[in-house]
Amino acid sequence: MQQTIGLGVLVQRVMANPMGFVETILQQILDQLARDGVFADSDTPPESLVAMALGGRLARMVAAGGPVEHEMLIGRNSTFAAAVGACDCWGQEGTCPLCEGAGTPGWVLPDQQLFTTYVYPAVKTISKHQKENGDV
Repeated sequence: MQQTIGLGVLVQRVMANPMGFVETILQQILDQLARDGVFADSDTPPESLVAMALGGRLARMVAAGGPVEHEMLIGRNSTFAAAVGACDCWGQEGTCPLCEGAGTPGWVLPDQQLFTTYVYPAVKTISKHQKENGDV
């Protein structure tokens, strides 16, 4: 049974460890291609075949507006970081010129309007759920 995850969860996983996420995905791709016998009749190393396939995929994404979606996600990340008082790097980058790795949520005072728009509804829902289930 294949589990589906939302875009938000996927972005959180990527933001937590971008290189680890990429390495995991690439290893899964290599494993699947090896199981399918894709590399059996090729003198080209598996890593090169995967790199060529990913390069082609990236080129198609760029041609289809991929950078626009990327920019949208960057904007969404910045907006939510401001809503919780975090740096855009979320305190994950020790070399960040703005926070030097200290910019986790609550690092600065959250933007009140963004907090009210994006965070408060979730807090309200959790509180309601806890009251309904006696988890208070």
